[in-house]
Amino acid sequence: MKWPALLAFVFAVVWLPFCALAEGHDSEGGDTEPVTEPEPSTPPKPSKPAKPEEKPRPVRVRTDGGGADRRVNRPEFLILGSSQDVARAVSEIQDINGTLLRSDTLAGLGLGLSVVDLGPLMTPPILRARLARRGIDVALDRNATYLPAGQGRNYLRDLIGLPTESDCRLKRPVRVGMVDGPVDRSIADAAGVTVTAHSVLNPDRDPADNGHATALALLIAAEGVAGSPAGIAPGAHIFAAAALS
Repeated sequence: MKWPALLAFVFAVVWLPFCALAEGHDSEGGDTEPVTEPEPSTPPKPSKPAKPEEKPRPVRVRTDGGGADRRVNRPEFLILGSSQDVARAVSEIQDINGTLLRSDTLAGLGLGLSVVDLGPLMTPPILRARLARRGIDVALDRNATYLPAGQGRNYLRDLIGLPTESDCRLKRPVRVGMVDGPVDRSIADAAGVTVTAHSVLNPDRDPADNGHATALALLIAAEGVAGSPAGIAPGAHIFAAAALS
């Protein structure tokens, strides 16, 4: 065999398989860096809907014993029960830095009523449990207060056909008789209404509540002072007979 042919034979039989084996070894691991597959992308979390803007709560102004105003943003709570239990409950609330705002007695029901501020730390459920452990039998609930949405309006003018913005100012003294219940003279005087009242009830009869007759007197003759609406005949002299019980 000639030398060139022998060299070609050795190259084809020995060298080429050796090179192929070396390349296969490198591709299987060797010193080459492993190929890392990209991590699956995490879908973005859905964004939470924005909360609607909360309107600030109305701030109440309370006056302490010294006459100074303190602005608080806490609700008032009512305590209802026997006078003795209400007094004990108020004492417990004051011991935990609560405040007694006002009190009243419902004599007809034999009950006491107090309005309190529980303070910054106490909650109604905890207070109810505390009072129950001490044997204090009262009802405790939040006090809902309402304010007028605007200036008062006298709808009687519309009912009888008078202009809303004008009053029937009397040119001479007029007396108006009214048969109803008793009239609260203090409210009538504050509204500029002159009232002459007389009860025609028997001595053994209790008079009716004074709210209805007082409202009628103001509807008729109120002067419209202190922001209250004027009556339909300002300046009229009311002669009120208390006949309802």
